[in-house]
Order: sequence, then structure tokens, then C-alpha cells
Amino acid sequence: MCGKYAKIAYGRTGPLDFVKIDEDPGAWHIGIQHEGQWISCLSVFFEGGRQAQFRKFGTLVAFQGQGFGSQLLSFMFESLKSKGIHTVYCSARAEKTEFYARFGMQKIGGPYEKNQKQYIRMELTF
Repeated sequence: MCGKYAKIAYGRTGPLDFVKIDEDPGAWHIGIQHEGQWISCLSVFFEGGRQAQFRKFGTLVAFQGQGFGSQLLSFMFESLKSKGIHTVYCSARAEKTEFYARFGMQKIGGPYEKNQKQYIRMELTF
């Protein structure tokens, strides 16, 4: 679900394999549907102990800025906290760090490049 959706949200074309990773089968994939269409989605990968990473987060462009992504992140954070997860992190695109900071996430380290885009690790500790 989230792999195909992430490809759409990021405007990628070509093979779906771009967004697939080996850990997908063990991940927790969550999303929001609107009128039967997936409009926002993310995948959570548990890293043993009390840490998790979320990846492949995106909202279809037509639905951005309407709070759907924020609702999904809030739900994920509360769910992870209730499951005993202590730390959750992501690789945020550099231009999106202010969005994640609104949820209390903090920048960890400096920017790095991946697939010709700048990213920064952001982390939230409960």
C-alpha cells in the first residue's frame, strides 16, 4: 500500500521497485482514505528495543495543506508511545524540517544527500 502511494506522492515515475525495501513485510503501514482513495500514508519500521523509524510518508498533492498528514503523524506518534516506543525518527527532506518540528521532532546532525535531495535526520523522544 504505502510503497505505491509514496511513489505517487513524490511524483516518481518508473518501476515501483524504487520505493520497495527488504524490510517492508515486517513494517506497520498506515494511511488515510478519502472517498475510497488512499490520500496519505506512511510506513513504520521497528528497530528492536524501543526505537522506530518512519519512512515513505506522503500525502497526495491535491490533499496537502488540509491536515491529513498531520492527523496521520499524530496518530502514529500516539500509537508508538502507547506501544512503549521511546524514540522515533525519520530522514526529513531539508525543506520539510519545519513541518516535523511542529510535532516536537528535533534535527540530529547535519544535512546529507540522497537521490539528489538534501535530508536531515529528525527525532522525537517520548
